[in-house]
Amino acid sequence: MAPKSSRHNSPYSGLTLPDEKHSNPDSGWQQGRLSKIRLLLSLDEMLTRKVVHFLSRTVSQAVNATL
Repeated sequence: MAPKSSRHNSPYSGLTLPDEKHSNPDSGWQQGRLSKIRLLLSLDEMLTRKVVHFLSRTVSQAVNATL
């Protein structure tokens, strides 16, 4: 009697066809776009932190100067 699943014994069981992995031709372009968006968001977050830090320091100095 043959085994129920001969697929597991196949040397090609772990391989997938290229069109199965990359069914969307724009996936590389979208990945590049997403990485650029992530980079811009991280830069925006960093700049926001610096601006907030600068403003809080400036405000605290102004408050200390008026007291």
